[in-house]
Amino acid sequence: MFPSITLGVSNTSVNSDVNATAWVVIVLDLDAPSPQNRSLAQILHFLGSDFAIDDTGLLSNSSPALMEFAGPAPSPGSDPHRLVYNLEASLLGVV
Repeated sequence: MFPSITLGVSNTSVNSDVNATAWVVIVLDLDAPSPQNRSLAQILHFLGSDFAIDDTGLLSNSSPALMEFAGPAPSPGSDPHRLVYNLEASLLGVV
């Protein structure tokens, strides 16, 4: 299961090449194993490349993920975790 990501003016800040045709998606957990103990912080939950943005703002790709999505699994009793979704312009373009 991979969450859908929709880009829109209200929730998107683009600091890279807006003319890029390919994008890399990185999902990190900033609070592993818990917000009170971040000894394993920045756990990688997903890494994928060759994403394109369609006319509706949805990301899609047809290539395999570099690392398949691993859903969050906080320890019982853990406070909520912060997952950060990074969208970066690919320097290589679509492969």
